[in-house]
Amino acid sequence: MLPQPSLLTEHLALRPCSERDVPALVTLAGDLRIAATTGTLPHPYTEAIAREWLATHAAGWSTGSQAHFAIVDRTHDDLRGVISLRRDGEGTANVGYWIGVPSWGQGLATEACAALIAFGFDHWALSAINGRHLPENPASGRVLLKNGFTLQGRVRALFPIRGGEEELDSYQLTRERWLARLLD
Repeated sequence: MLPQPSLLTEHLALRPCSERDVPALVTLAGDLRIAATTGTLPHPYTEAIAREWLATHAAGWSTGSQAHFAIVDRTHDDLRGVISLRRDGEGTANVGYWIGVPSWGQGLATEACAALIAFGFDHWALSAINGRHLPENPASGRVLLKNGFTLQGRVRALFPIRGGEEELDSYQLTRERWLARLLD
């Protein structure tokens, strides 16, 4: 399999996460506000956790089951957050992302999500991409809506890190809807 590519947008580069990101991962993902809005990141977020997470990337990429990208400033390579695509069924995948608190409100998640959607539909030939967020994180829902996702409803999912089940708002973007938006 080819190495994981980098994706470029107007302001960002989405590149494979690496060891050089560990200090920024610990700082940014270690903020309690990130753990509270993602439902999947532990708090505290330690160097050991960051390294353990990084160690899963090569296998996930080589099997085509997942792709994790560091969201970095295109000119300075400063880590701003992370965005991932994980296959969750035949022809479908789930997008997940977080942006460090210092970069909130700058449209970075929306821009990164648009690039990852194109990657998923073009590179992985997906038929649909799903996204979910905790209801108390409406900003994440706005990212999905701005990228053409439609709200599917509310679902319950197990989040052991949060101590049980959580309700999530669930969204989907089909390949057909994405292509139609490109033609508009």
